[in-house]
Amino acid sequence: MVFRLLVERGSYSYKETDVWRNLLKKVSTEYVYIGRNITKFTEDIQLNVLVNHMISVGATVVSSSVKDTHTGQWKRACDQSIFKNYTLVYTPGYYMSIDSCFLCNHVAAPFLTHSHVFQHVPLKGGMTSVSGFALWFLELVKLKKIILSCPDSMSYVDNIDGESERDQWLDLVKHSQVEEVYVRRDAHFKYGCDEAHTRCPFSIPASLSLSHCCMNELSNGVKAVMKACQEQNMMCELNDGTLLGALKFNGILPWEIDADISVEGDNFTKFADLVAAAVVTEDYTFIFSISSTDTSRLSKAGISPTRVLLDGEYVATPQSPGLFGRNRYGSEIYQHANHWRKRGGTSSWQFYEAGKFAECVKPGTPELFRSVCS
Repeated sequence: MVFRLLVERGSYSYKETDVWRNLLKKVSTEYVYIGRNITKFTEDIQLNVLVNHMISVGATVVSSSVKDTHTGQWKRACDQSIFKNYTLVYTPGYYMSIDSCFLCNHVAAPFLTHSHVFQHVPLKGGMTSVSGFALWFLELVKLKKIILSCPDSMSYVDNIDGESERDQWLDLVKHSQVEEVYVRRDAHFKYGCDEAHTRCPFSIPASLSLSHCCMNELSNGVKAVMKACQEQNMMCELNDGTLLGALKFNGILPWEIDADISVEGDNFTKFADLVAAAVVTEDYTFIFSISSTDTSRLSKAGISPTRVLLDGEYVATPQSPGLFGRNRYGSEIYQHANHWRKRGGTSSWQFYEAGKFAECVKPGTPELFRSVCS
C-alpha cells in the first residue's frame, strides 16, 4: 500500500489552494491523504481501512470522522449539498450508507483519494482552502463520483466546525455566482451582486432566473416609486408583469427585466420628477402608463384601495388584482413564461404563451444551477 500524506498547517501569504497544488505536483504514489486541519496523525485514522473501503466500493474519496483536539467533540463530517438558484446549501447527515460508511456530497475533514483524481478534476488555484475544496467536491458530485465518510476511522482536527467564516467562501462565491451559503444552521452567509459578480438582467441567458440581489434591486425600485406616490398623494398602481409577480410570488418574477406601473394622467408631470429622484437602479427599465386608476376611483368614493404584498410591503393595485391579471393574461395566467422581450416578442400585448421558456443552457455548466426551466 503506497500513499503520500499531505497536511494543511499554518498560514500563507498567498492563496491556500496554490499551496495544495504545489504539494500535489510532488505526489507520485497511488493514493494521497489530504490532512485538512489535522493536528496529529495516529492509528485511529486506520489508513488501511480507508483504502479497503475505497477499493470495495469503488469510491473516489473516503473520509474519516473527526474529533476536535481541544474540546473532544466528535462528528461524522458528512454533508449533503444542493447548489441551485444562486444558493449553496449544506445539510449535515446522510441518506444512504454502504459498507458501514455514509454516502456524502461533501466532507469537511481529512480524506483519502487516488492521486490521479486531481489530474482529472484539478483543484482550482488562487482560492482559500474552504472555497477550493468546496468547488472540487461540487465537481465530483456533478461527475457522479462516490464520496464516503467512514466513522470507524477518526482524525484529530483543530476546528470541528471547519468552514464557518464568511470570507473563506468569497472565492467560490465569485467563481460560481453564489449569493447565499448555508453551512450550518447557525452559519448563513449572504453576498451582494458585486461580491458574486452577478449579472442583471439583460446580460444573462433567457433560461436563467435572476439572482436574489438583482430581484431585490428591482423590487426596491418599485417599492420606492410606490412609496413616493403615496407620500405625494399621487395615484399609482402595479400593472402587467409587476402585478403578475405580486400575484404569483408576492414579489418580483424571477425572470423579470422591467417594472410596470400605471399612473393617473393628472399626476404624470409631477410623477416624472418624483421617479427621477426615487429610482436608483440602472439595470432595469421602468415602464409607466398613463391611465385612469382604480386607486383614484376608490379613493374618491371613500373606499380603501386594494393593495397586495410585494417583497414585504403592501402596494396599490387595480380593484380586483386577480381578475385584472386573468383578463390581461388569460386563463393560464399562473403557468410561468419568459418575459416577452426574451422570447423575441415585439409587444407585451402579444398572446401570453403560458409555460413557454427558452431552452436551458448546456447541462454541466455552472448556469445549470440557476435555470428557471427543467
